[in-house]
Amino acid sequence: MRHTIGAKAKDVTFQEEHPLIVPCSQKGCKGNAELALAVREGSNEKSYVRDLHDNDPTGAGLWPHDAIAVAVYICRKCLGVTARMNQA
Repeated sequence: MRHTIGAKAKDVTFQEEHPLIVPCSQKGCKGNAELALAVREGSNEKSYVRDLHDNDPTGAGLWPHDAIAVAVYICRKCLGVTARMNQA
């Protein structure tokens, strides 16, 4: 997986840029979470996250159907982690 830390991580995506700041997802925290790092699966991977489970929305549940990019955010108020994902 390709990984990048800090503001440059906004471009490690399959879709639109990751925002630099997002609302914290931790219950009760009204802080903002800052982009810390992002990872993206590439075409040379030996295995993919999508291979761990079937995407079965009417049965076991949802799962990625393609290669993923994940942005990880850390809240400056509570140190909670927020993550956002997109797919190729």
